[in-house]
Amino acid sequence: AYIDTDVEIGNGVKIQNFVSVYKGVRIEDGVFVGPSVTFTNDLYPRAFRWDEGKITPTLVKKGASIGANSTIICGVTIGEYAMIGAGSVVTKDVPDYGFVFGIPARLKGFVCQCGMKLQDKEKEKEKNGEKVILKCLRCEKELEIDYEVYKNVIE
Repeated sequence: AYIDTDVEIGNGVKIQNFVSVYKGVRIEDGVFVGPSVTFTNDLYPRAFRWDEGKITPTLVKKGASIGANSTIICGVTIGEYAMIGAGSVVTKDVPDYGFVFGIPARLKGFVCQCGMKLQDKEKEKEKNGEKVILKCLRCEKELEIDYEVYKNVIE
């Protein structure tokens, strides 16, 4: 792996072979970074024009997993316990527990802390909007997702 200067890496992070983590990336505790993942740090790269002011920060929150051969375009936040499918190109923020994949990566559902895809349990009204309750069929945990986030799932 290549780890640049001024990178923050939390405790219990697993970084696999051939990963490139460039200046401006912050990885919180318990994150998994699969083989050959690349983080970028410059939205408009040019070999003949470089300065530190061009660095765009990226944040990977606690417990997230990034699949092999994924590219993370700088400036995004990957939410807590989110999962990025192998070979994805992440160009937008990923919500907490979000499951994204593809080129570009799109929200396809939500995952549990244990890693399993969550299933819809029920939709309920709440005082200040709607929420969706999702359930893990493996560990039986339930998770509430705001409908405003949930409606972005592309099936």
